[in-house]
Amino acid sequence: MDVTVTFTIRNTDSQAYIYVATVQIGSTDSMIDIELDPYESKAISHTLTPDTAGFYEVMVDGLTGNFTAAKPSTWDKIPGFPHKSITMGLIYAILVLWFSSRAHRSRSRSKHTYQT
Repeated sequence: MDVTVTFTIRNTDSQAYIYVATVQIGSTDSMIDIELDPYESKAISHTLTPDTAGFYEVMVDGLTGNFTAAKPSTWDKIPGFPHKSITMGLIYAILVLWFSSRAHRSRSRSKHTYQT
């Protein structure tokens, strides 16, 4: 599972410069050089794949956040495996069966007439 951290940096000066952003995710530190023209803003994305499941803290130049990486399922490890499509198909099939059984029960109740 990839995790992408995105942040925006803005040059508020009339001079172009290179800003060096420090990105820390868990115990991994990265330095990112960002070239900015005068008054320019850029969205910067940094992607990583956590080695283990767990809680990770993210820090970008003193601003903090966090995320929790879940342990991937067996199906997630198979490249291109359509696990989301299969899950949605199963949910759809269950709903169709449930609604059709309810419709069948209501039709069979209406066919029975009781005499008193």
